[in-house]
Amino acid sequence: MNSDSAIEHQRRRLFVAQLLSFAGLFIALGLIVFVMYERSVYRDVDQTLVQQKRKSLSNTQTMTMGRNPLRNGKPTNNEPNPMRTTLLVFNSKGKITNQAQIGMDAYATYNT
Repeated sequence: MNSDSAIEHQRRRLFVAQLLSFAGLFIALGLIVFVMYERSVYRDVDQTLVQQKRKSLSNTQTMTMGRNPLRNGKPTNNEPNPMRTTLLVFNSKGKITNQAQIGMDAYATYNT
């Protein structure tokens, strides 16, 4: 009877050890996947925002140089805005500098 109790105790101890090792393994793998996913999502959003900033700055410079962003009633840049937002650029006095550009991205998306 004493040996049965020792075997049962050892069996429980091995079960708990295996349970904890598998739980630790799954937690570690879950954290790795979560961190990699989160970084890739933030990296993609950051790259898209940088592209939108470059596009907006180039369009604003085109407008300030007196060129019309419309050709034959349609925008010359047919790339839709990937973030589906309207960007407002303010100067140091608080005035909107890209007022003529507001709504152009939606126009380019829906009327090309």
